[in-house]
Amino acid sequence: MLIVSTGQEGGNWSPWGQFDGALRAVAAETNADGRMELFGVNSAGSIFHRWQMTPAGGSWSGWEQFDGALTSIAVARNADGRLELFGTNSAGSIFHRW
Repeated sequence: MLIVSTGQEGGNWSPWGQFDGALRAVAAETNADGRMELFGVNSAGSIFHRWQMTPAGGSWSGWEQFDGALTSIAVARNADGRLELFGTNSAGSIFHRW
């Protein structure tokens, strides 16, 4: 998995950086305190999550594995700042957690 960022609007993009792990679907969102959170699904359907350690960027946590199995994943921040995660499994069932 690769990551790239820009320091300011209209600014130059950073070079690509690579995360450890291999995912086939990812979703990212900023949480209430401004840190990016990344969610992903691997080829076996396992669900993973990691987050920036500080709002300004820099280091990331290690991967945390969630229970369940999905084939697609999406995330959104609701009005109170909580992140809500959505996904579908191989049968097309829709799942949600926060």
